[in-house]
Amino acid sequence: MSTIGGWIGSAARVVSKVVRGVHQLLSDAPVTDEYRQVIRVMDAPVSQPATSVRLDVDFMNAAMRQTQQRADEALRQVEEHRQQQIEMQRRLVLRSQVMELALQASAFDRFANNIQLHAANLNIHLQNIRNISGLVEDVNALRFGLKRTMGVVNHLANIVNHAGIGRVEKLAGIDVEREQGAISIRAAHSAFEHTRGLLGGEIGAMIELAEQHLRDVRKVQMDACGQGEFGRQIRDMLETRIVPQLTRTREMGLFLHNDVVCNFPLLPDQDNRPTRF
Repeated sequence: MSTIGGWIGSAARVVSKVVRGVHQLLSDAPVTDEYRQVIRVMDAPVSQPATSVRLDVDFMNAAMRQTQQRADEALRQVEEHRQQQIEMQRRLVLRSQVMELALQASAFDRFANNIQLHAANLNIHLQNIRNISGLVEDVNALRFGLKRTMGVVNHLANIVNHAGIGRVEKLAGIDVEREQGAISIRAAHSAFEHTRGLLGGEIGAMIELAEQHLRDVRKVQMDACGQGEFGRQIRDMLETRIVPQLTRTREMGLFLHNDVVCNFPLLPDQDNRPTRF
């Protein structure tokens, strides 16, 4: 069982590293919280000058110059009102795009919960393997001692019976041989590997989501260009609040995924190749 003990020691170091990596990966505030801050800014009331369009031009009584001035002012107000309506429409479109990003980001919460669950289960399965290994070692030691004791007792019984001192029955009918699969480290290891596969799959999916979401954020930032101060403010908030978190999630996820997929040792005497996800 010394080889199993070596595997447990190596696997324990990787599991500990994975658990720390999961904690670091999920230590930031949820990206959905950051989107709430962005949406709060977008929903802030915007003060706009009241626009009233008056076309009460008295063409019959006013002088031509005064009439032209009033007409120009009326046209200017109409154009200003039209521009305000266009700006409001652009704000609504931009807001709907950010709301869609926030809705997509809710998937990060699901991945975070699953990753935490699988990492905890991985540690539990490793502890089960450690417990089973210790139990098997104890059972083997007891079995060896019992076989030696039975051998000595039966030898003494043969001596007594041969000497005619009396009749001593030898120990028999006691099964001290190992039964294949009675206590299975391999079954516990299969559960460990299954959980490792689930953990690697969830981390890989989170990385893909972060990459796709980052592309979507960049597109919204491009759409925000040319929308004045409001567009600049939203673009900057996405850059400072959302983009760094997505970048960290992707980079830390890649390191963590590599640990989960590639850095675990093989179980001794295992015929199959290392599991890959």
